[in-house]
Amino acid sequence: MFNLSKDEITFEVVEDFCREWEEGVRVEYKQEIHKDIPKTLSSFANTQGGVLIIGVEADKTHNKVKFPIKGIPKTDNIEERIVQSGLMGIHPPVMSEVIILEVPSTANIVVVVRVDESVQAPHAIQNSTKVYIRVASVSQPYEKPQLAELDYIEYLLNRSQETQKIASYIIDQLEKRTQQFLHQPVPKMTVIARPVFPYRSVISLASIYKLYKADSPKRVMGGVSCFSGTGSNENLEINEHGIVYYSTELLVNRENNTIDVNSFIAGINEVIKAAKTLYQECDYLGNIEVSVRLQNVQNKGLSDNSGRLRPTQTFINSACSDDEFEVTTSKYYLLRDFNDQEHQRDISEDLIFKILWTFDIPNDNGIISDGIRKFIREKSGIV
Repeated sequence: MFNLSKDEITFEVVEDFCREWEEGVRVEYKQEIHKDIPKTLSSFANTQGGVLIIGVEADKTHNKVKFPIKGIPKTDNIEERIVQSGLMGIHPPVMSEVIILEVPSTANIVVVVRVDESVQAPHAIQNSTKVYIRVASVSQPYEKPQLAELDYIEYLLNRSQETQKIASYIIDQLEKRTQQFLHQPVPKMTVIARPVFPYRSVISLASIYKLYKADSPKRVMGGVSCFSGTGSNENLEINEHGIVYYSTELLVNRENNTIDVNSFIAGINEVIKAAKTLYQECDYLGNIEVSVRLQNVQNKGLSDNSGRLRPTQTFINSACSDDEFEVTTSKYYLLRDFNDQEHQRDISEDLIFKILWTFDIPNDNGIISDGIRKFIREKSGIV
């Protein structure tokens, strides 16, 4: 439910979800459309994101759904009313996704409202004076959204800066380990997929090891390393904070001092595949960014050894003026994007065209664009 596409959500899916999930940090049930919807939506956006289902009654003692699901009468403009409550009743506005489903054998409906973790938090309601969050409790049933204390509001305001420190420290440790395997000063590529706010562990170490057991992973601080072995030039690491790190040497054609452009595509798709596996396992709801860093590439050109990006003459005069650079996706993505093949292609294209630009290859060349799109589509299994 959290990360299914809109078309995959049916009433039967909602029923199964309601049997499995009690009300909690990421889930809330309401029997009717209530005036407190802005409070619920903002609390999801301020915490980990979540799902609100309207037309479902939950037991107040144990927070479990009462069956059968009755739904609510179908009236005009339900979707518009809910969306507007997030846009007009919350500051900064919160955009929600609304899915309306019919309850079988009745004239009623259930309404599924999904809200993602927000990079604009804190979000406030009631004339921008009250900030609500969702708090888990192991000692008592879950309570409804609670007012955030000043220290948490301050944390939300500062978390971008603080979490970048956390991410930088973790990535620095990953790179130090990788230096044992990759040689200097050959061209190198590093691809990283990570939560925008990696301020907490999103998965247990045991779960990470189990997920990648087939790759014979090595246990390292905070995660596992899937280094390919002696003589290999690549390393894949997965961290409990949701960071997927891939680094490899880029082979240079000594005859014309070029790097094969297809190696960039293969490396990015490797990370997308590993990240999809990781985020699916932990039902991650937050925002994700993907970045690529290239090192030791000054004066290197690009070539195409696959024959897919004809004419190869287009690459003859390409050359990178920077010795090191980094490109990042133009927007943040969600697990739903990693689950969707077309969106996987969008992530790859976003990064690849930025790399081409830095190698002095304009992105408006139709032959290159079409060729790369075709190759990315083939590598991702998209017909």
